[in-house]
Amino acid sequence: MLLERETAEAATKNRTAAQLECLASYCADSRASADTCDTQLILKANYQFHRCIAEASRIWFIGPILDPLWVHIGPLVRQTTPGRAQIMRAVVFHDSIYQAIADQDAKRAAEAIVEDIIESNRPDKIDGSTT
Repeated sequence: MLLERETAEAATKNRTAAQLECLASYCADSRASADTCDTQLILKANYQFHRCIAEASRIWFIGPILDPLWVHIGPLVRQTTPGRAQIMRAVVFHDSIYQAIADQDAKRAAEAIVEDIIESNRPDKIDGSTT
């Protein structure tokens, strides 16, 4: 969690316009996956979104740490077969993270990424409830 916070904060300072475009694209892919409940698309968009933040941070060791982590997390998320409500939570969090990075608001980016990690896959939220 600490590394994700630091990564998001650094991304607000070091991101490029091209990286912002990529983040926006991955947010759009996340929204599209919610419309169709496409688990494969949300997994891909989620991975790419967080990977782009890692690249934007310019912290050299974050990418190599994230890749093995995603090898383990992807199958776990796929097993839960997230529904539209769960995917929409990720969309909301990603939109918040994107906006904070675009606005260069390090504190808000760090808070939003922590909320995304903690809240998106809480077992009590997987049943499709939104509360």
